[in-house]
Amino acid sequence: MAPMSGRRRISGWLKMTILSLLVEGPLHGYAIMKRVAENTRETWTPTPGSLYPALNELLREKLVEKSEEYVGKRKRIVYRITEKGLRFFIEKSREVRLRTTPSILGFLRSQVEAMKRLGMPLEEVRELARHIDNVIEELLDIRLELASMLGDRINLSAGRPGPPSRS
Repeated sequence: MAPMSGRRRISGWLKMTILSLLVEGPLHGYAIMKRVAENTRETWTPTPGSLYPALNELLREKLVEKSEEYVGKRKRIVYRITEKGLRFFIEKSREVRLRTTPSILGFLRSQVEAMKRLGMPLEEVRELARHIDNVIEELLDIRLELASMLGDRINLSAGRPGPPSRS
């Protein structure tokens, strides 16, 4: 298989981002742009020129559907993820998880090693530690939500979830 071009890669990333937002509920185009900006801490906001082609591709693939909604006299197009879109999102998310988790962990380990070797100022070390703590907190929240879906009891001792119970 030929490698994806940069434009196609961004389109795939944008499509997955759109699907991830629509999993949470229906949104109109402008709301999608705002949520992407919020989620990237305002470092990137898709333009209408990139968002709507991605939405149209998702519509063609039947991963999302659209409907009209009126706010006062203004018509707004609202997008919803379809059952097929949910299945696609879960499958692609699994692939992304398997590919990216080792790289993220490796990246963080190399940052710590570089900080040790360079003797980084304590404030920069603290900042990375705070960032990792925030990520761990969010991961624990997600793990608790998953455990409740499974009816599992999890052990949060030492800040780490234990293995799911087998009741």
